[in-house]
Amino acid sequence: SWKSSREVTDQQDDIINGYVYSITNEKCEKGSIQIEYNSVVDKYLHNGIEETKKDGWIDRIYVCSNIQRKIEKDWKMVYLCREHLHTNGILSWTIQLKPEEEKFYQFHHITIQCPTKAFDP
Repeated sequence: SWKSSREVTDQQDDIINGYVYSITNEKCEKGSIQIEYNSVVDKYLHNGIEETKKDGWIDRIYVCSNIQRKIEKDWKMVYLCREHLHTNGILSWTIQLKPEEEKFYQFHHITIQCPTKAFDP
């Protein structure tokens, strides 16, 4: 009941959606491509536009293992984390550049941000 009250539920161990963000030269020409996940509202934004989703955070992943979305109402926090009692967790998003357009791609700068925090019990 404690886990239910905190909305901490066990996910299946491995989830393979195989979702791939396909990036075209047209998108690159705009100068910036931004893919963002907001754990509080459980939504993805692609270049500032909310994406439709079916299954929340899981909807746009390529593969994950031992990861859950945790809602802690008492601490007023929502985040993705490794499932309890697992020593490893994997979360993978995939971005694919179209091979037929590869001669057009020019990158001057690529930034990937994935802020994390680690807490030891």
